[in-house]
Amino acid sequence: MTCVIDFGGTSLCRTESLIQSEIPFEKAMVLPWPVYIRAAATQVVIVSQSTGFPPVAREDAKILILGSMPGQRSLAEHRYYAHPQNSFWPIIYRLLNSEDTLDYGQKQQLLLDNHIALWDVLKKCERKGSLDADIDPRTIALNDFQSFFLRHREIKAVLFNGARAEQLFRKGALPALTRTAPAPDYHRLPSTSPAHAALGSEEKYSRWRVILDYL
Repeated sequence: MTCVIDFGGTSLCRTESLIQSEIPFEKAMVLPWPVYIRAAATQVVIVSQSTGFPPVAREDAKILILGSMPGQRSLAEHRYYAHPQNSFWPIIYRLLNSEDTLDYGQKQQLLLDNHIALWDVLKKCERKGSLDADIDPRTIALNDFQSFFLRHREIKAVLFNGARAEQLFRKGALPALTRTAPAPDYHRLPSTSPAHAALGSEEKYSRWRVILDYL
């Protein structure tokens, strides 16, 4: 699917024939789905529909780490926390006493072997760029946590990678959950995103050490 965009007008053109626009050829360009552009006068805003990944998890998981939605770098590379300045994997290496030269498959296995599951709160959303603040709340779809917790009954703690992940989960997912097992502990941890610079790396690591309480 493609979307034809008018840079000179005030139209909104989106794929799947949601909106039709007559656009002069010389003022148009073509972008691949799911990207579309809101074009108004000289201001152009690129919005992408982001779809998250399946969970990294085994049935014996004790800890679930939740982000909000993978950033653009992670989505492009099809792997969690792919941005080289994100501190997630360096923190995990330190906590689990692992070498820091693992490939992505080995990183996933490291989590699984230590009974850690990794996922995101959102299944889909529309967002400008990679920041949580740019997620359009009208477009969010949550992952199926009811089914997840039924399959992973040993989860003792849910750790949120940043405030936005916690907010999305508590507002959208938690009220719909029905559990037969005891409810897990919930902890909001400082975001490992490089955009969250309020805390230094050592302070973030210190806060993330709560993982060790559940291993």
